Amino acid sequence: MNIRLEERNMVMRNAAPKPKAVEPASVIVPKAAPASVVRTAAAPIRTTPRPAIQKVIAPATARPVAPPKAAPVTIVQPTCDSVRSAAATVAPRKNLLTTTKLLIGISVLVCIGILIFFVSFSRNRTAATTVAKGKAPVVAPGLVEPDSGLLKLSFELAGKLRSVKVVEGQAVVAGEVIAELENSDIAARLESSKAALRLSEAQVKTLEADLEAEIQQTEREAERCRAELALLKAGARPEEIARAKADVDAAQADSQRAADDFQKYNEASSIQSGAWSVQQRDNARRISEAAAARLKAIRETLGVLVSGARKEELQRCEALLAIADAGSRRAVQSRSSRMDAAKAQVATAQAHVKFAESELQKTFMRAPINGVVVWKYKHGGESVGILPPDPVVAVANASKLRVRADVDEADFGRVSVGQRVYVTADAFPGKKFPGRVTWLSDAAGQKRFSTGEARERMDVKVVETMIQLDEKCPLKLGLRVTAWFNDNTQTSTK
Repeated sequence: MNIRLEERNMVMRNAAPKPKAVEPASVIVPKAAPASVVRTAAAPIRTTPRPAIQKVIAPATARPVAPPKAAPVTIVQPTCDSVRSAAATVAPRKNLLTTTKLLIGISVLVCIGILIFFVSFSRNRTAATTVAKGKAPVVAPGLVEPDSGLLKLSFELAGKLRSVKVVEGQAVVAGEVIAELENSDIAARLESSKAALRLSEAQVKTLEADLEAEIQQTEREAERCRAELALLKAGARPEEIARAKADVDAAQADSQRAADDFQKYNEASSIQSGAWSVQQRDNARRISEAAAARLKAIRETLGVLVSGARKEELQRCEALLAIADAGSRRAVQSRSSRMDAAKAQVATAQAHVKFAESELQKTFMRAPINGVVVWKYKHGGESVGILPPDPVVAVANASKLRVRADVDEADFGRVSVGQRVYVTADAFPGKKFPGRVTWLSDAAGQKRFSTGEARERMDVKVVETMIQLDEKCPLKLGLRVTAWFNDNTQTSTK
């Protein structure tokens, strides 16, 4: 009895310090113990009370293990040799258990990693399938801009600003003067051009009057020559011939009477008697000769009237008429060419006036549309250039807004003109602003603006898209927004 108590005490001393490293199955060592130690059923078995055995086993058990109900319970009598053998096998089994637990932990981690990979792959594949089927909308960043576009106005001439008549936020109407350049020199050139134009117009009027007088004179000369020729060709009238014959008869009577008087003064008896003086006889002779000469002339005139104009006179008159006609034609042609030259000078002067007026108008900047002044870049007194364009103000019609979005080239096939879109902005959380696609670029290109995200790539290809917002909204020009394209609600653009 003392020997059994001593064995139990040894077992407790050896097993109690390391209760966690010993499993319940390792305490019962029927396999590790020698065959001679195990008592068979035929041999008398010396048993100890059950409570004593429980006291020996309980300290070495980490957690109670219920034995299988179907397995029979065999009570093994622990001996000193079996207890020593169990104590000797505890240390190697502890190292083996630690290695096993480490391998199990590594295997568990590997399995968890594989499980996470397959779950992620499955989710990505599901998302890709969803996008391919059109279940998720296309999302693209965009910028808010006016429907008219942002018009940056600059002068066509370089110079110094006299004044800028508007401020930012001011409403303007089309044609209103926004800014003005210094233009005193251009205004002086305009007045000089107008004076030159007036002078040219006066010269044209004077030249036209002179040419008209010259043409009329040549035409009158031609008419006179033409009338004279016609008279020569027509000959004398019957009345003229009859009058000429009457003149011949009268002259012949006068000549006969003068001849009779002279004959009377030349009679021999009269000369001898001295009734007539020598002077009287000479006067009678002269009168007779004059009457004979007058008769001859009148007869010649009658002959001319009867026979008509001579060939030489006709040729002379025809030559004069030809000269007069040529002068008239020359005057008309000269008038045309000289008037064309004068009118060309007038046209040149008019062109100079128009050019000066256009130059003067270019010094005034006018609003091209009804809108508001968005930006004011320059002030009065500053200089402006034309290369590169130097804007003075920016004007836009903010009554209608649109969004210029950059659609990724991979999503281009899911976007079309007329497609419904809604726009969101960080400044208005929870609000959606509806619109539709009105224009798509014909070619893909680089991004034109950045969304501000750290991971954003600017070297991707995008398709520029224009979105017309349906109604007036509180979005501001230049605000960054996000466009959501709906695949299921498209409208026709017909």
